[in-house]
Order: sequence, then C-alpha cells, then structure tokens
Amino acid sequence: MLQEKLDLLIRKYDVGVKAEMKGRAAVVIDGREYPLQPHRFERRFTEIRKMLHDGTVTGVSAVRCGHVAPANVPLAALIGRELDLCRFFTGHEIVGVTAFIRDGRAATLLAEMDDGVVCSLEIANTLPAGAEHIDKHEIITARGLVCDRVVDTQIPQQSIYLYAGTNEAYTDVDFELYGLSAAEVAAVRCAFALAKDEGLREEALSSKATMDRLTACALESAKSGKRVSVN
Repeated sequence: MLQEKLDLLIRKYDVGVKAEMKGRAAVVIDGREYPLQPHRFERRFTEIRKMLHDGTVTGVSAVRCGHVAPANVPLAALIGRELDLCRFFTGHEIVGVTAFIRDGRAATLLAEMDDGVVCSLEIANTLPAGAEHIDKHEIITARGLVCDRVVDTQIPQQSIYLYAGTNEAYTDVDFELYGLSAAEVAAVRCAFALAKDEGLREEALSSKATMDRLTACALESAKSGKRVSVN
C-alpha cells in the first residue's frame, strides 16, 4: 500500500525518478538508499515547528516529550525519534544528554540545547504488541503552551469510531492518501519529498547520522549515570 501511494504521487506530479520504499525505514531513489524520518513530515509536528518559527509564539523555555510504544518497538529507536523531534521543533542542536533507563523498557532523559533550552523526555515500550502509540509533545514559551494534543487528552483521538462489535477507528489526514494511518502518510510524504528534492536527500543522511549519534550518547549516559556531551 505504501509503495502504491508513493507511485501515485510520483505519477501525479511527474517526478522523474524511480523510488522504492523499504517499509517506513528507507526509500531507494535511483539505486541509492536514503533513511526516512517520517516524524519530520507528520502534520502536527510541522505545525508546531511553524508556530515556533513564524512568530506565533516566542521565548521557548522548555520542551516536554512523552511517548509510550508497543513492546516490539526498540527503546533506542524511540529515544532517537524524540531527541530528533526536539531538534526539529526548535531548530537548535543538542549539546548534552543525561539519561536513565530502567530494565531496558523505560527511559527518562534531559537534553540540553545550544541555546540553553532544556528538553525533558519520558519514553517507554511497555504497551502490548500491536497497540497504538501514545505520545504527547509540549513546548513552553513566553506566550503560552504549544501542544500537539487537545488539553487533557491522554489517549490519541480518532475521527470516526465503528461500533459494530469491533474496535475499528479511522482518521484520514491527507486527501491524496486516503486509507493510510497518520504514521503511514508521514512515511509516504517523507519518501516523496526526498524523491522530489536531491538536496533534501543529503540532508536526510546528515540528519539520520546526527540522530544515531544522539541515541548513542543517551545510551552511554544511561550506562555511566553521567551527562554526556554531544560532539
């Protein structure tokens, strides 16, 4: 389904490259593989970034991220995603990480940005396999709070619920990509953006390398119990 939707966009907008998705992890464009960071193309996150950079809010003082995932999702992958979102939201780099991990299933982190902003992250992969991810991101600013969830929301809401002896629910977030979940839409949009923009492909490689380095620093900090500087 993901490849089908990507092909649809490539044909519709006459993008002259061949792109093959490798699930949600990577896309092969003209024979070269590029990593996907779908969270950078998820609408709720791009809107947060926009508000932080277009003057809607100013004076960021803290970023708070919470993410609980199914048990089959590696904790290190969750840590990398949330640290990268801190960079994506603020446009600043992380210079230091302090992390504590319990039983390899739950992590608490403090990340220091190069402008002095502190990001706190609470991450776990303790949900049953196959469960929906539960996450929330808040940015505290001089003009108020920016959040990707409705106030007091704990479980992500769906647009349509089917009450017919099933637990089906539907939320379409992209008029060109009906039938995909928000995470799948973000993956296809990320792959399509890379297919269109050669410069963005190189940026994706650099960004993924930084995300991997930050993850390694967090794991190192968890082992030593000390703050680790990010070089």
